[in-house]
Amino acid sequence: MKTLLLTGPTGIGKSHLVNNLKSRLKCIVINTDALQIYSSLKILTARPDDYSEKYYLYGHVPDDRRYSVGHWLDDVKKVLKEVKKNQVIDVVIFVGGSGLYFKSLINGLANIPPIDVDTKFRAGQLFQLYGLNYFLKALEKEDKTGFEKIDKNNSHRVLRAWEVLTSTGKPMSYWHGLKSKPVLSSPFKTYKVVLTMNKTRLDELNSYRFKNMLANGAIEECREAIKKGLSTESQSFNAIGVSEIYQYLNGTMFFDDMERKAIIRTRQYSKRQMTWFRNNFKDWNFFDLEVLNYSQIEKIIITNINKK
Repeated sequence: MKTLLLTGPTGIGKSHLVNNLKSRLKCIVINTDALQIYSSLKILTARPDDYSEKYYLYGHVPDDRRYSVGHWLDDVKKVLKEVKKNQVIDVVIFVGGSGLYFKSLINGLANIPPIDVDTKFRAGQLFQLYGLNYFLKALEKEDKTGFEKIDKNNSHRVLRAWEVLTSTGKPMSYWHGLKSKPVLSSPFKTYKVVLTMNKTRLDELNSYRFKNMLANGAIEECREAIKKGLSTESQSFNAIGVSEIYQYLNGTMFFDDMERKAIIRTRQYSKRQMTWFRNNFKDWNFFDLEVLNYSQIEKIIITNINKK
């Protein structure tokens, strides 16, 4: 079976490209975005409108459920098994902006034991007392290999690495060496694409995009989600714009400040995504939308998929 892995920073037009591709290929589309899996916040996570039988793993997880990349891989395996049994298709398209999902799909996932509650509680206390630097120093001392690779600005990843080290007595790099078999191993033939764009143009698109989300009901969507149980503890609360709208609804932030801060966060996030893709996906095909348009990229993708 052939697979297309399609990623790029938020707002670059991945869904637009997939909409064109799915009309020209016998395919299914599997969501590879860590926030579009949740049932609420359709507008703020830019979930696709078209829900035909071709789309999988969109909006299927309740907001109050903890959902990891491991859960996602298990769901992907179920989808692929079902599709092989019931449908005749040529291509599986994985599309989204979550780099870790793509990486685990190709390389497998480390089988890290569950972390005990006491360690998690201790990590939270230490973070409040000493901040992120405490954990970075500990990791630099105990796990130099992991320390060099970790995103030092991502507090969730840093605390997670410290929790694993403290709870198991072995660093994250050790567990990564015991990865499970990748989902996309043989017989899958894979074509991998990253969309890129000039930062100034992408920033403009993301500014317009968030304003359009507000115009299309993002505030009301967030209000309804909160009524149904969305809280600061929910994983879907991490969607860009949710925290800002939450503060606006609570009366602790003016509308203009909410809009401005959410747009800034979007720009910062897309920049981090591109840095991550360049560092981790060096063997992928990078297509610059300043050089090629969507139609040209579509033709290149179809030509290469048909070669495989």
